[in-house]
Amino acid sequence: SYISRSLPNVSFSRSSKPIIPLKSGASSKWYNNIYFSLSSKLRNNQTISYLSEVIDDSLQWQKNDVTRSAITHNISMNSSQKVLKFVTLNQNMSIQEGWIMDYDMPVRDSSGAFIIQNNKILTTPVTDFKARHTGSVSMNAQTKLYGMFPIRIGALQVIRHVMTPRVGLSYRPDFTEKIFGWEPGYIETGVDTLGNEWRYDPFRNTLLGGTPSGESRSMTFSLSNIFQAKTKRGDEEKKLDLFTMNFSTSHNFAADSLRWSPISTSIRTKLTKKVALNFSATHDLYKYQNGRKNEWNDEWKGVPIPRLTNVSASTGFSFSGHRFGVVGLNDDQPDTTGIDDELLGVADIDAERPERPMPSGGNKGAELWTASLSLRYSLSQSNPAIKSESFFMTANVKLNLSSKWRVSWNSSIDLIDKSIVSQRFQITRDLHCWELSFSWTPSKYSYASQYNLKINVKSPTLRDLKYEERGGRSSGFGY
Repeated sequence: SYISRSLPNVSFSRSSKPIIPLKSGASSKWYNNIYFSLSSKLRNNQTISYLSEVIDDSLQWQKNDVTRSAITHNISMNSSQKVLKFVTLNQNMSIQEGWIMDYDMPVRDSSGAFIIQNNKILTTPVTDFKARHTGSVSMNAQTKLYGMFPIRIGALQVIRHVMTPRVGLSYRPDFTEKIFGWEPGYIETGVDTLGNEWRYDPFRNTLLGGTPSGESRSMTFSLSNIFQAKTKRGDEEKKLDLFTMNFSTSHNFAADSLRWSPISTSIRTKLTKKVALNFSATHDLYKYQNGRKNEWNDEWKGVPIPRLTNVSASTGFSFSGHRFGVVGLNDDQPDTTGIDDELLGVADIDAERPERPMPSGGNKGAELWTASLSLRYSLSQSNPAIKSESFFMTANVKLNLSSKWRVSWNSSIDLIDKSIVSQRFQITRDLHCWELSFSWTPSKYSYASQYNLKINVKSPTLRDLKYEERGGRSSGFGY
């Protein structure tokens, strides 16, 4: 059994503002386009678990209560400039600061050597202030190229192709090593009694997570393509987005091998006005031989030929019903048969996801129920000898019992094995400025029966002001 609480979680942010604002009536200078933004977040997590152990031939429960807290600050500076009238140059610098009050430190013997037990460094809890500073810088340039194809077939008048090539540079130092002669001091280093060297990161088991390691000096390349069509019927002209096609990859100069990352491809198109199709694929330039090998997969006249490693396709749609009293939808109401981007991927049913706002009331014509369905197929063959295939269908049904109460059900079905892999039930109550939600996952579709109780402020800017409790109990008897 376990209980997990998050209270309080408080965040503060300042939206992007110019460092030197443009004065009224003055012409814009390059320094007027330098912006900064700030954000801070306080997080507190408490996990209570109970472990059973046999003491004097009797079963006893041992309570384990772990509380962690952290404060993070982030400052970002960015700028956008036009170069040669056609190229847009963007620069960004981000600095993060993290504070913790509770962490673990290595235990040393009288000689200062680390004490090793079960091939691990023995640690002890420490209550003291500790800070960490990390950051990164990046710069990218992009432009747009346009092409027009006057193809007159029926109502079709012209097809337009918009290409957006981008090249970027980014740098992030290794904060576990010296940076241009500066020692961050975030990693504890030492030796054991045998003289073996050991390293320990005090931030690893905190809410800040492990200290970023591995230097990154990368150049990114991407190409976005948009194909559009203009049709004309009588005096009426329409512009249609036919499909988009994007490519991206990167090169890490700091890596000692395998410097090129896999090439990502994504295509999105609308099959009909209401149904869209997403397609993505990944290709690797390197051979596979007990792992990625630092050799080109294949070559044609000196040009490396990539191999397909992943491919996926997804689609989805939704529909809804309204209360009695309205013949049709008003023009200002949203089209409930449109595509929800969340539907185009198999969402984790057990994961927390944002809920849509409650209906405004129980008036006639208000939305009574919604249902959505999505399909996703994927094939993975990073190792050519081992192929992994999946085909899932996700269903989501919501019923508005009243203007204050809503019930929802989510399920994921494996169409290859023809089995239900997960289910989740949720009840939501509108509390005026607050919102209460309770969700439950049956143990038949999880390693344990789980529940999640949350009370939060409805305002998007104050959603981190909440009380949240998670819990569950392992079971081998279904529900």
